[in-house]
Parts: sequence; structure tokens; C-alpha cells
Amino acid sequence: MPVIAMDPAQPIPDAAPTRPGDAPPAGPYIGPSGRVVDPSADHDRRVYALFMHLGLAGWFVVGPLAVLIPLIMWLIKKDGSAFIDDHGREAVNFHISFNLYLLISLLFTFVCIGWVMLVATVVLAVVGMVLGSVAAHRGEYFRYPACIRLV
Repeated sequence: MPVIAMDPAQPIPDAAPTRPGDAPPAGPYIGPSGRVVDPSADHDRRVYALFMHLGLAGWFVVGPLAVLIPLIMWLIKKDGSAFIDDHGREAVNFHISFNLYLLISLLFTFVCIGWVMLVATVVLAVVGMVLGSVAAHRGEYFRYPACIRLV
């Protein structure tokens, strides 16, 4: 569940305004994609969250140490915005999960199923990274599938 500072008794509106020119609601709302949108996330925050998700691409350069990319970015800005805090937690958790899934896949490569698991893990990571980046850039909250939430 995304971290949103609002009264829990108040429901999240179903959608943004439908007429062109209408101002977006003051609080979070459910956008056309079905995800919660944070209208208070300005362009800088959205781009920062996008780069936290794209940090997974650093895995191909520095390997498992790529978890430090979103971790450091998250630790620097987590107190300034609930939007960045939520995306940072999610990106760090997925990096940790991805490293664990890769380790398990590599252990199973001695059996044929390990190669299938390895390919599935890399596909999950690439697709998740792209979807998370797009959601962050749109100002939406995002949850990775098959993510172990440790942080």
C-alpha cells in the first residue's frame, strides 16, 4: 500500500477529472491505469523516482552492488517526499529480491530448470523496471510483482 498522508476514513476518488481544463483533485486519486496517482509529485520528484527504478540497469555494470544505486538515492531524499519514499522502498526491495532470485536460479542451473528460472528472473526484472519507471514518471504509485518487501 502506498504511503499517503490522508484521512483513512476518506475514500480515494475513482478518477481524475474527465473534462479538459479541470484541475486535478487536491489529494490522491485513482488514475486511468488503476493505480493511485499523487498530484503533489512534481516533475523533479517523478524523474528522481524514475531513476531509482532505472538503477536496476546498473546491475549489468556492477552486478549485485547495483542495489546501492536506489538505496543511496532513497536514503538521501526519503524524508522530503512520501512519493519518493514509497518508490525508493519499492525499488530497493525489488533489487534485493532480484539478487535473491538470481542466486537461487544460479544454484538450480545444475538442473535444467535453473536456466528457465534465470531467464524468467531477468525478464521479470526488465519488465518490472520499465513498468516501475513509467509509473513513477506518470506520478503513480507502483508495486513490483514477486517482490519480497524487507525494507
